[in-house]
Amino acid sequence: ISCSLVGSEMCIETGNYFTLPNQIFDEGLTASEFVVYCYLVKCSDKSHRCFPSRRTIVKQCNISVSTVDKALNGLIDNGLIEKTSRFDFSKEQQQLSSIYTLNKILTSAGNRFRR
Repeated sequence: ISCSLVGSEMCIETGNYFTLPNQIFDEGLTASEFVVYCYLVKCSDKSHRCFPSRRTIVKQCNISVSTVDKALNGLIDNGLIEKTSRFDFSKEQQQLSSIYTLNKILTSAGNRFRR
């Protein structure tokens, strides 16, 4: 669970679930952006990072590769996530899954906090 993404209010760190702040509905996300964001939150660690492959996101969210790509780009454009490409230079620059860093969303005061 990513409690520091939602602040201290209503964050419970037990159980097999995650929470989202109500402000997520003010972000104007498409349905696919919302489901991909939820999946990234589910996968994220305490530093708000995760690295699922596009194939895994496609499978877990039950959407196409092109829809995942559009959703990820929309989340980046909205400032909700940052994407860092990774490469394995020991294998002739083989590309690995990207690292996704989740940013805090707008608070009720209208401030966007960055890490």
